[in-house]
Amino acid sequence: MGPTIHRKKTVSVGLSLAQPVCVSDLSVESEGILDDIGKAQIMTSTGEESRDWTEVVVQWVGARWRWLIVGVLLLFAFNNLVGLVVGTMGLIAVANGVLGRVLKAKRIVQQVQGLVTHPDDSEKSG
Repeated sequence: MGPTIHRKKTVSVGLSLAQPVCVSDLSVESEGILDDIGKAQIMTSTGEESRDWTEVVVQWVGARWRWLIVGVLLLFAFNNLVGLVVGTMGLIAVANGVLGRVLKAKRIVQQVQGLVTHPDDSEKSG
C-alpha cells in the first residue's frame, strides 16, 4: 500500500484547480508531515488522525440506525403486501379456471341431455 497523504489545518497553498500540482512541488518533507520512516501521516484539521472510509460508514450507520431499521421494515411490509396481491391474483386465476371448466362441463351435459330428450332434432339438423 502506498503512502497516505495527510492534510494540515494551516496549509493554504493558493493553487487553482486548472493548474496541475506535482507532489514534489508541495515539499512534504519541509512541512514536517512525514514520520520517521518517511511515510506520510494522515492529519485532519484538528491534528487527530483522519478516519478510514470504513470508520466513516460505521459512524454514519451508527447515527442513522433507527431510520435504517424503519426502511428495512417498510421494505419487508411492501414485499408482504406485493406477495398478498400476487397470491390473491393467483387464487382468482385458479378459481376462474375451475369455474370455466365447471361451466363448460355443465354446457356439455345440457347438450347431451338435449340429444337424449329430443333425438329427432339432431337428425333433422344434421
